[in-house]
Amino acid sequence: AELEVADLAFSRCGSRLYTLSLATSRRLCVYCTENGQLLKGCSLDLPARFDKLAVFPAHKDQLALVRNSAVRIVTFKKSFETYIAKLHP
Repeated sequence: AELEVADLAFSRCGSRLYTLSLATSRRLCVYCTENGQLLKGCSLDLPARFDKLAVFPAHKDQLALVRNSAVRIVTFKKSFETYIAKLHP
């Protein structure tokens, strides 16, 4: 599937690739760079269009989504065999 990618970034350790798409849906996805698979629970539909993402250098489970009028923090928490993604207000 083709995606219109607004931004992408790697975690500092290189184990994750974060993509911010703008295609038919606005979505943040996180992939494992070792096997290319989407991390379970790491596909997050977004309420608005964001243009840039910035991964926190000290922790690959925290990032910021940026658009002209707002910055939103996203966190990922490991829960058994999946992740729980949270978009903070």
